[in-house]
Amino acid sequence: MRKKMSLSEILRGKENFGYLKVICEGQTLVWEASHPKRTARCKCICGIEKDVQLTALMSGKTKSCGCGGRVRFKTHGPEYKSWATMKQRCLNKNDKNYFRYGGRGIKIYQPWIDNFDNFCADMGERPEGKTLDRKDVNGDYEPGNCKWSFPKDQARNKTNTFWVEFQGKKMALSAFSEITMIDYKTAAHLIREENLTADEIALKAFEGLAKIFNS
Repeated sequence: MRKKMSLSEILRGKENFGYLKVICEGQTLVWEASHPKRTARCKCICGIEKDVQLTALMSGKTKSCGCGGRVRFKTHGPEYKSWATMKQRCLNKNDKNYFRYGGRGIKIYQPWIDNFDNFCADMGERPEGKTLDRKDVNGDYEPGNCKWSFPKDQARNKTNTFWVEFQGKKMALSAFSEITMIDYKTAAHLIREENLTADEIALKAFEGLAKIFNS
């Protein structure tokens, strides 16, 4: 069972429940022991919409409209490509990227290896423009460590990423550069050669701008 979520969080529709995506509150009430149970209107990966009891979504008891997600996932689609690429990188020693994954000891969650349905049940539909990513680049491909990310975010999450701490948050130097509009190479030089922190660099930059505007 996934972490506990409030009714408003579930109905916000920002999470997939297996092959189901919550659209709004359902119109159908499910009766149990003479007590009505609220439902959520869900859209399945196959396109069918149906009302599903909220507790069934949270427990994982209901993950699709009944099709099991096979209509799309089994034959084609970006999810299959991500699953196949993951396996090639981790299991095929002849793959050009094996040394970055399987060669480094990165493993795949056992229930995913030979079962595409299990992978889809855990990861859900791949959002447009996103690909499979790991939160911890040194961790395995497994439910708690995998997510769908935009390529730009993935590029910042590599073993050679230059990480800094800015205003109490860890971020890639490239992200710091975008936020503060401070040149990436300049910031890297000040950190490496001058031993300044990201906060100190930002403060100096803003102080410099203040002098210009106040002059």
